[in-house]
Amino acid sequence: MVSGKKPRKHLAIWLIVLAFLPLLLTGGLGNAGCNSPTIDQVLPFQEGDLVFQVSKLPWHRIMGQFSLFPVNHCGIVLKEGDKFYVLEAGQKVQKVPLTFWVNRGEKKRFMIARFKGMNDSLRNRIHRLAQLYLGKPYDFKLSWDDEAYYNAELVRKIFQQAAGVYLGPILRVQTGQLEGNFSAKASPAPSSARPIKQTQVLEIATPVSLLRDRRMEIVFSNF
Repeated sequence: MVSGKKPRKHLAIWLIVLAFLPLLLTGGLGNAGCNSPTIDQVLPFQEGDLVFQVSKLPWHRIMGQFSLFPVNHCGIVLKEGDKFYVLEAGQKVQKVPLTFWVNRGEKKRFMIARFKGMNDSLRNRIHRLAQLYLGKPYDFKLSWDDEAYYNAELVRKIFQQAAGVYLGPILRVQTGQLEGNFSAKASPAPSSARPIKQTQVLEIATPVSLLRDRRMEIVFSNF
């Protein structure tokens, strides 16, 4: 017979993690004069995990228009030594410290999702492939060529090459009002961010479509 104690134990652990999460994100525990753990030491990050957040960048906010869920940005967790980073498509494909990436998101909310078929061999392939994309420009045209990459496209292509899987369905979207959203921000995107024609129909992947793939398992969320 399955005991009811184990689920309650796990629930208690997560309640403790959530209680201390704001202090971990702000460095509050470090101000107490002790060697406090960092967020990547407390939460179950692994190399190859996908992380999702609400980005404040206007060209990421475009992605949020294609779903009812607020997530509009995603990246892949990489590990170098004992430190975690996130590979993302910002203004270009770059690698940033994981804690910095989390803190930069709206209200510091994020999700961790893990591919159910993840193993050490796949993690190594993802790590090697990630290095090849560094420095590539952001794909403001939301196209599928290999000259530039938007956030969900970067993740989807790396997983296709590393694992032979296509994460998430491809959506057909009407670009309609996107042009205004690219240009009407206080921190505007580069001029290359305004090429989309009003009548254009695009086939795209989105962070939410990756997140909802049945092969992904959510292992943490503070949304």
